[in-house]
Amino acid sequence: MSHLLNRGSDTEAAAETRAAEAAVEPEGYIFKYGEGYAVDMEQLTAAWASEAGFEKRYELTDDERLEIAQVLTAEADGEPFAGKVAVAQCILQTCEDTDMRPHEVLSMYSYSKRRPEPSDEALEAVAAVFDFGHVATTEPIKYFYAPALTDSEWHESQAYVMTINNHKFFKEADHDAGSRGNETGGH
Repeated sequence: MSHLLNRGSDTEAAAETRAAEAAVEPEGYIFKYGEGYAVDMEQLTAAWASEAGFEKRYELTDDERLEIAQVLTAEADGEPFAGKVAVAQCILQTCEDTDMRPHEVLSMYSYSKRRPEPSDEALEAVAAVFDFGHVATTEPIKYFYAPALTDSEWHESQAYVMTINNHKFFKEADHDAGSRGNETGGH
């Protein structure tokens, strides 16, 4: 009888070991789905794009996707989805225009240094803009600021495009006579 009890304990121990091994997530995975299953967003969004019959607008690593979503959360928390899309569009437009990677753009153009846990809406905005090419405007916006929080003559010297809630968005002004550097004004 004790042999049967020990055998049962061995089976339980083996089952616990298998469950613990299954709970260990693969290295390098940032995103989770449901009850914490690891997701490779690069692979997943590539599959979505392929299934829809188009190429992604801009290839992001999972680290870049996370950082952009964190910045969107820091910069546009409380703004509507369109505001988050517009901020993501500014980042993407600058990446494409300068041939810089997102972390370089975020640093050079003085985006928020805070990196809060990204909201689901910020993650959706990153996917909408970078993966699927959605935009808040067909204008090539690159800059924005919140007039309620600060004044910015530099931003106002650019070409105004639109306002979404508390942010004003601008494209690069045509400064043919004495071009101004676009890095001076931040985002």
